[in-house]
Amino acid sequence: MRNLLRSRRGSVAFVTVIALVPLIGVVALGAEAGSWYVTKQHTQNAADAAAYSGALRLSCNIANAACDAQSVDYRGKQFAAQNAFCNAGDTAYPGTNCATSLPSRISRAVQIDIGDYNAGTFTTPAAGVGNAVRARVSQQQPAYLAAVLV
Repeated sequence: MRNLLRSRRGSVAFVTVIALVPLIGVVALGAEAGSWYVTKQHTQNAADAAAYSGALRLSCNIANAACDAQSVDYRGKQFAAQNAFCNAGDTAYPGTNCATSLPSRISRAVQIDIGDYNAGTFTTPAAGVGNAVRARVSQQQPAYLAAVLV
């Protein structure tokens, strides 16, 4: 029995197991942060496409050119939907890539505003007219490992 207590065999395995627990946690937290970054990039792409297509439609209105019947809001939300970002239940756009149901605790929102852009400030007049389009695209995403640290 005395030899068993003084034996050093297996002590490296024990230390390795103890060291792996926080290491695996840090790697998993890094993976979660990476997924947040990818989601942020996808959200930015959808917002850019929505604002650009809405602005093209708005420029058609301002120039009094022959335009299609769709509104600025419709065009913006259509291009956000083509980038897989829709409001809940709002998947009736052509070419949509929106999921019919999202995983639990994940929600998406798309908002298109028409307003005036002047000197770095965007204002929205009550009439819904202006010279600029702002697209706000967001995704609420759960924090799994980060919630443990907070």
